[in-house]
Amino acid sequence: MIGIDTASLGRISVDSRRSSNSLQNSVGRLLNSGNAAESLRGMGDGGGLSMVSRMGAENRSKSNLAKSMQNAVSYIQTQEASLRKAHKIYERMSVLASRAMDPMTSDSSRAILSAEFETLRQDSLNIRSETYQGKVLFDDIAAFVKKDVQFGE
Repeated sequence: MIGIDTASLGRISVDSRRSSNSLQNSVGRLLNSGNAAESLRGMGDGGGLSMVSRMGAENRSKSNLAKSMQNAVSYIQTQEASLRKAHKIYERMSVLASRAMDPMTSDSSRAILSAEFETLRQDSLNIRSETYQGKVLFDDIAAFVKKDVQFGE
């Protein structure tokens, strides 16, 4: 007959508890292997956890800055495209005005030129209302500059 004494049961119980705790810690580290902060928290490494948290905040900050800069570049590129469009419109308007001033141009041709000129003028005014991600590309207030000139000063 195999005798089981209390001391043997105590050792088995302690060894079983250690194995269970080790297994639980290993599984926890495995589950948190993709998350450094949780892994360090589970290991009780406060310094490492602090460093990982700080680095994560820095990475988020840099990521947000990069996104903001990309949005600014895209906004400026959209403005540039609209300004190029306006430049082409004004060049065409200049050509139409030159043709309309020619004394040899008939009244019917002048009326056609005038109609195209008016359409282009309206297109140029519509550029003011263009937006990029809900933001107006050209601010009317910023474009309006009125300076009082005092000739006596």
